Amino acid sequence: MQTVLTSVLNHLLGQFVEHLDSSNLKLGVFKGDVSLNNLKLKVDALNFLKLPIKIKEGFLGEFRLKIPWKNLKNGTILLEINKIYLICSSSNYVNDDDAIEQAYEIKKKLLESYELSQKEKKIKSPGFVDSLVAKIIDNLKVSIKNIHLRYEGAAFRRNFAFGITLDQLNIQSSDKDWNGNTNTRTDTLFKNITFDHLSLYWDTDTDPVVFNSIEEFDRKLDSLIPKKNKEQVYHQYLLRPVGGILKLKMKKFAYALGDSLEEPRFDILAHFETFSFTFEDLQYKMIVHIASLLGRFYRMEKFNIYHKPKAPVRIGMDQVSKEWWKYIYRCGKGIVLEKKGLFNWDTLVTTTQKRKEYVSLWKKKNFKIEKIQEKSRKFQN
Repeated sequence: MQTVLTSVLNHLLGQFVEHLDSSNLKLGVFKGDVSLNNLKLKVDALNFLKLPIKIKEGFLGEFRLKIPWKNLKNGTILLEINKIYLICSSSNYVNDDDAIEQAYEIKKKLLESYELSQKEKKIKSPGFVDSLVAKIIDNLKVSIKNIHLRYEGAAFRRNFAFGITLDQLNIQSSDKDWNGNTNTRTDTLFKNITFDHLSLYWDTDTDPVVFNSIEEFDRKLDSLIPKKNKEQVYHQYLLRPVGGILKLKMKKFAYALGDSLEEPRFDILAHFETFSFTFEDLQYKMIVHIASLLGRFYRMEKFNIYHKPKAPVRIGMDQVSKEWWKYIYRCGKGIVLEKKGLFNWDTLVTTTQKRKEYVSLWKKKNFKIEKIQEKSRKFQN
């Protein structure tokens, strides 16, 4: 189990942080106390979002995971995360070389995920793994503090900043009456989720955050987070700082235990303090402007495979480069072939076969559901 957890943490943290010490991580997992401090986030950590943004600076202050291996079924597993600070900015459109490299990285991560899933299957039977994972989630207690994610850009000749901040978030198990930290042995999981000072802001005229060291970066972003018992921080809020409580009720094994399908898998009761959304005129215009730029990015992204020329568009005052004419031809041909491919005979045959297969599988699924419902009604009677 320790080996699998080490692989999972290496895979998850390795995607986002630089210079992860795998040997130290493995030692911490086997001791039951993983502690990582002052980790720098990778510049390409957000590439999986497929957005035209890059990380200017990212910082994870503290990551701690305490696991009671000797009492895993009943002991509390504690996950603590403190200080996730991130500043992003816009990036240029992806060129061909970057697109190929990103595609390679995505395939590599998918392969790593597959290999990791195979390792999990080898440790014991799937039933054992599922029940153990369910018990770990049951006993998991999460504490997250000081989150500030900030995007800096420019629009209408102004520098703006969009940010998400959170003072703290706590998640712990409870009984069916929502009391205390109880390790329940029922088929239903109960979680109390409390959070404080969650906010969204869009400052329409602000200077970018300037820093010369990671300590200064830490201090400046921390000063921009609204917190309890702290002087009011000025922002143009979309969502003013708000706290609340979420009560989560979740079926652990859903249909496998013969539960009634009329009951939801997840049931959430939310209680918030008074909160308000605000949109100023300039904020709205900037949001629409950024949304239009994103739309243009996604429209242009599909043409990366046609190898956009690096040469200037114009050779002289009136003469367009031949490379650009060839590029325009390749793009136009691609659009025509894409539309034509939707209506050829092979596509229609494939679509028909897939539909028949889907209908057959749907009938089998409905038959199984009816059997489960019948067993559930007999059990209830």
